[in-house]
Amino acid sequence: MNYRRSLFTIIVTGALSLSLAAEAGTLGSGPVQGHAFICRSVNIGPTNVRTLTVSIVNSSTASPLSTETCSDVGTDRTCQVSWQEPVDAVVAHCRVTSSDSANGLRATFVVDGDVVDVR
Repeated sequence: MNYRRSLFTIIVTGALSLSLAAEAGTLGSGPVQGHAFICRSVNIGPTNVRTLTVSIVNSSTASPLSTETCSDVGTDRTCQVSWQEPVDAVVAHCRVTSSDSANGLRATFVVDGDVVDVR
């Protein structure tokens, strides 16, 4: 009996993990060289996003240069992060990760004052 209960628990837990992972969404830009970066995401969907993480990532090393995590992001609310390197230009990209679907999210990547497309 304990074996069946344990097996059932493992199966249910695994199924829940897979369904939650399937809901998660990610947006990202291509790599852009610059000195000053702003990565911003806005929730335009009808429901709150549980967790929204925006990152500026060094495209050469895949290491985050700066990250901000926002909780319970309501409709028309933003989450953003900025990073600046005044001396040497850096190649970086914007990454937005959501605990929920990315369908209701829009993102903007501003590099040295120019807006870059994020999808």
